[in-house]
Amino acid sequence: MAVENITLSASVQDTQTSAAPETASPLDSGTDTEAANWTIHRDPQRAPGGSGFLPKAEPDLTIQPLDDFSTQEAEPVHLGEPIIQMKNIVKTFYIGEPNELQILHGIDLTVRRGEFVAVVGQSGAGKSTLMNIIGVLDKPTSGEYILDGVDVARAKDRELSAIRNDKIGFVFQTFNLVPRTSALKNVELPMLYAGVSRGERSRRAKELLGIVGMGDRMSHQPNELSGGQKQRVAIARAMSNDPAIILADEPTGALDSATGRLIMDLFHQLHKEQGKTIVLITHSNELAAETQRIVTISDGRIISERKGMA
Repeated sequence: MAVENITLSASVQDTQTSAAPETASPLDSGTDTEAANWTIHRDPQRAPGGSGFLPKAEPDLTIQPLDDFSTQEAEPVHLGEPIIQMKNIVKTFYIGEPNELQILHGIDLTVRRGEFVAVVGQSGAGKSTLMNIIGVLDKPTSGEYILDGVDVARAKDRELSAIRNDKIGFVFQTFNLVPRTSALKNVELPMLYAGVSRGERSRRAKELLGIVGMGDRMSHQPNELSGGQKQRVAIARAMSNDPAIILADEPTGALDSATGRLIMDLFHQLHKEQGKTIVLITHSNELAAETQRIVTISDGRIISERKGMA
């Protein structure tokens, strides 16, 4: 799928965060840079309320495609066939031990292609455990999980590794960027594992960094970036192999309100412009309300599902 280069439309700078010195990575190479075009635009229709963030003096942000960037126009979003199908998912830890603990109690969840879904719940509700199973970072103790046509329980380890790299783009609260490695090389990394050629890796990484407004920070290392800038690089990395699903775990949790608003706008852009399936894991009902469907989990059980405002 071709992607659109977009520009950030308001002048809001991310709050700079200090970072401890980081150890060198063998992946660190190259100093490719590319200037990004930015347009200044205020959106008077967007009110700060109802977004899950406290209003700030800075204007909210909108994201617009560059007219002169030669990519295909994204097709309208249409919900398709189920891409995530979970039936009676149970997860138990310390099986057979005195401290045996069951976290998930028969989860049934279906997400359709092109859907933007929030899984919301308080700490200890089982969100992280469910996220790990959705992302094939862990297997259920029992139950059936079909991910984009693949029966996860029957898949071999090598196939599961390929699924994680090709079908799922991860965005974490703590960014998880490779230290002492440029933003460009961080975005290239999943494509390296997928066997994409060097030239194509570089071209697509530059394109994706432009999309998230980081075209002028390609050669910067994580300790030279603010929290919001790191998260934008992480989103670009999540998109690098054009995954079927973007799985975002509290992606705004470590950010200030204005920067968090920008990150949520990026997710909306990816969903609306490119039809991406997005599963947002959050404790915030306000953020969850921005999605198409809200799944509430409590004590390891889905207790409600309702429509969002997207």
